[in-house]
Amino acid sequence: MGNNEFTGSLITKKEFYGPIKILDVRSNNMDGTIPKEIAGEIILLQNNSFEGQIPCGGFIGADVIDISHNFLSGPIPSCLSPEALSSVSLLNLRNNRLSGNISAHIGLLHDLRILLLGNNRFNGSIPGQLCQLRNISIMDLSNNSFTGSIPTCLSNVAFGTYSHDFFVPSTFSYWFSQEEFIPYFEDFRQDIYDASSFWNGVQFSYFSQGTNLYVHKVDFVTKYSLLTYKGDILNYMSGLDLSCNNLTGNIHQSLGKLTSLHALNVSHNHLTGPIPVSFSNLSQIESMDCSYNNLSGKIPPELVQLNFLAVFSVAHNSLSGRVPDKGQFATFDISSYEGNPFLSGLPSEKNRSQVVETPLPSEETEEKWFYVDLTSFIASFVATYCVVLLSLGAVLYINPYWRRRWSHFIENCILQLLLLCC
Repeated sequence: MGNNEFTGSLITKKEFYGPIKILDVRSNNMDGTIPKEIAGEIILLQNNSFEGQIPCGGFIGADVIDISHNFLSGPIPSCLSPEALSSVSLLNLRNNRLSGNISAHIGLLHDLRILLLGNNRFNGSIPGQLCQLRNISIMDLSNNSFTGSIPTCLSNVAFGTYSHDFFVPSTFSYWFSQEEFIPYFEDFRQDIYDASSFWNGVQFSYFSQGTNLYVHKVDFVTKYSLLTYKGDILNYMSGLDLSCNNLTGNIHQSLGKLTSLHALNVSHNHLTGPIPVSFSNLSQIESMDCSYNNLSGKIPPELVQLNFLAVFSVAHNSLSGRVPDKGQFATFDISSYEGNPFLSGLPSEKNRSQVVETPLPSEETEEKWFYVDLTSFIASFVATYCVVLLSLGAVLYINPYWRRRWSHFIENCILQLLLLCC
């Protein structure tokens, strides 16, 4: 029932949810509270106007819970039974009005792979219980009001080192797009599937063991963009987003143990101290954003070992020393370092020094061409053109012989053009 204009509230009869595997009412105009009777293996309520608190006793046996982009408020209730949510692999509570501390019980969701809590009103410190989520690959705590330091125990979280597929057993096989519901089959072979059924003209298949696969879409900010990851790519994507909070203290060296992390964002906080040298161990990192903090010291030259680093920003800190200029760092522009008045060797400074110190003859000519004043060039060109025309006209006017020769030349040119056209 997703992507319609349904209004009203959800059904509160428990019997209605009993046989449901997938409950999809996303992107409607539904409101009211979420009933405590709600159940299903995949529950999709995002992009509606549901309000009130997250119900206790609901979501029993769910593998995927997406209630993002609503108006839910209050804390994550501690009465949510870890036993009831023991199989949940994706929990998306983004873009609500949830507040308070994160319940310590969240650390008991051992199968949780993706946790999205961004754009809420959570406060207090980041609980150490999140470090018990050893199988997490993507964690988004951005745009809240978390205080205190970054927990050092986050180095114990997998963030991409989990060896099993993200696809969770015992769920229906489906594919999410923005507009439609499309079945997804990783490999259609008769020796794998032994039974099939038809629904609305579309074939769905079951594994012989009674298990299936599902594919879900996850949005995550990396490389300055909100990118969408779905399908097999979720087995390889990993990221930690702590941006836009009130975190303080140093970035601990232990975060350098997250060797499979692809994206790290700690920007827009109040972090102090140096950039850890251990970040050079983040061999898979593609996007690192430490901008808008109070970091000091130099940019570790060891970071040039990060061969996959495509986006790097330490803008608006208090860093000093010389900027690395090897490896991927040779590709970063001034925007990666702006707002650090004590940094030297910035990309723009290096470009200017090359022009002054070691110009080759050919380069010198090209430099002079590019630095010609455009207004003066156009004015001199027009003046020269006018002088040439006037001189030619004066010669033809004074000398009849050359005037006749010019007339014959023009006539010949016209005849040649006419012959070519015919």
